[in-house]
Amino acid sequence: MKIFEMKTLIMLAFIFYSGLAFSQQYLYIKKPGEIPKERIGLNERIHIKIKNHDEWISGILKEIKGNSIKVNDRLFYFSNLEGIRTYNSFVKTLGTGLWAGGALFSSIAIVNNLINDERPLLTNGQIVWGAGFGALGVIVSRLSRKTYWLDKGYKFEIIDLDE
Repeated sequence: MKIFEMKTLIMLAFIFYSGLAFSQQYLYIKKPGEIPKERIGLNERIHIKIKNHDEWISGILKEIKGNSIKVNDRLFYFSNLEGIRTYNSFVKTLGTGLWAGGALFSSIAIVNNLINDERPLLTNGQIVWGAGFGALGVIVSRLSRKTYWLDKGYKFEIIDLDE
């Protein structure tokens, strides 16, 4: 093997393995005596609800400590949290694709009927198909969401594989 090829191979291996060298901390969400319902790792997107606030705070989980988490650059104590929400990214993408497909289908039908000077712009069947895909997409996107309320018995357990 030539020297240039060997250096390239070593550099690619270094880049690959350096991507795996991150802190291995996980936040388990579970009820006492049960197996964990959710495992959230560092650099994953989560949504948290603070007590006495109406809005959910969305961000990337940056740090996990004994009694708190850091989302983006803000520190939140477990005692101040009301709930935590996670999303299944595959199901969310599928739902988004379905409602976008419904909108695209209806748009293509309208443009086609305008070009051909046909009336009505959308037939009953096209309306049903477009609305059906759109509604199915919204439902599937909604199913990708899991919310865990702390007042319903869910607790946090921190797993730190670096220790």
